[in-house]
Amino acid sequence: MTASPARGTRAAGLSWALVVGAALHWASLLYLGFGTEGALSAAGPASAVDGLLSWVHTPLTALIALVAIALPHLFEREQPRLGLAVASILAGLGTLGTIGIAHAREAAGFDLPLLLAFELCLAVNISLMVLLWGFAFASLDKRTAGRHAVLTALLSIALALLLHLVSPLVIGGGTALGVVARILSATVLLGRRVRFVNMRRPLSKQGPVRAAMARFYSSRIVLGLAIGAVYWAAVQAQPAETFSPLLIGAGLVVCIALFAVFLHMGDELYGFLPIMPLVLVGCLFAPYARGGATMLVPLAPTVLWLSWIFASSFQLSGLKETFGMSETTLSFSEKSALMVGWSAGIALGPLVVPTLGAEPLGLAASYGAVLWATFASFRTVYNRREDAFIAQLESERAEQDARTYDEICRRFGLTPREREVMVMLAQGYTRPHICQELSISDGTARAHAFHVYQKIGVHKKDDLLKLVREIGESVPR
Repeated sequence: MTASPARGTRAAGLSWALVVGAALHWASLLYLGFGTEGALSAAGPASAVDGLLSWVHTPLTALIALVAIALPHLFEREQPRLGLAVASILAGLGTLGTIGIAHAREAAGFDLPLLLAFELCLAVNISLMVLLWGFAFASLDKRTAGRHAVLTALLSIALALLLHLVSPLVIGGGTALGVVARILSATVLLGRRVRFVNMRRPLSKQGPVRAAMARFYSSRIVLGLAIGAVYWAAVQAQPAETFSPLLIGAGLVVCIALFAVFLHMGDELYGFLPIMPLVLVGCLFAPYARGGATMLVPLAPTVLWLSWIFASSFQLSGLKETFGMSETTLSFSEKSALMVGWSAGIALGPLVVPTLGAEPLGLAASYGAVLWATFASFRTVYNRREDAFIAQLESERAEQDARTYDEICRRFGLTPREREVMVMLAQGYTRPHICQELSISDGTARAHAFHVYQKIGVHKKDDLLKLVREIGESVPR
């Protein structure tokens, strides 16, 4: 097991770093579905910008996800993760730079190299954040992830509506603001207050579980196909702006009010998860209801994306135990499957949309996505067999971990206090957290950690984690 520091974060509590950081990222992507013009529209048609974004972003995210599955240590360890967050920030700054250059060259007309640079930087900026925040949610237990998903989704919708209100006042519009939001999101990760956990689990070989895995990945590919097709339709439609600033403001107030109510519900919020897709889609669509059917097509990809990201944010927390997969493998493989389907949906859009019609396709896809998200949420919340199975696995793992720690203490002669410190270090906790939990001073915690490393014969936490894993594999189960 590997885990990053978790200052200020408890498994059963609320991580504001996760809620705010992920909401900034989600809001920037929700805004992309509002049918507004691209940031480089002065350099060429908005459809060209949006089309290239679709083709560059989705395959690149799928590719990065596949690389991450093959090289999990890039995301398991803290320093490489921080490096990826910095890379996303640099890509975001590059995106803002291309936006500034495009507006400075407005009279020069369409500039294809600049447009390609814009799309590549934007794709890297988005892709890394998709993977990192997906990993963060998969690191939580199911109940905690559910509460975080609700609050994050409501806050992200509120921020996306706010982006829409202020975007006319900013050079580069909402696209530039979205990039800034993702830069801030990556900055939250640099604060090291979001906990990441990656447990290596034996892949289940049971027939029913393997069948469930096949259904799971098939559903992601189908959902990706739908998102890609309706996204292509939305790019072609380019409806006139029919939103009402007053309605957007009202939607913003509703989101904030619901956020405040749900924030004080605590664990009781978990039982409301099955109806949350309906609440979220209503909050998202209501400010644009004045446009009627004309807004259905441009908002359909956003409805599908929100339905997926909400359900997956806590659904994966339970499936990782059922499937026997690590957080990284399950989270990244799911996103890879969805992005492959998304890319294929864009390619099939010119064939499907003229045949079915843009508005019927948008209605059917949106309705289907909300039904799926509602059903997935209900099944995840009320699947007692799965809960019992997960509880059994967690109990067995806790017993195995205890035997492993006992064996380490026996081999290296650790004292009871040194054992406590060693266990917390192995679980990824920082020294300030250890001081708080054990009610000891920083100097005492530092001395205990030094003695643990000295007795065991390691020099850093990564070596301790490796030793714990090796001894754990040798301890009888």
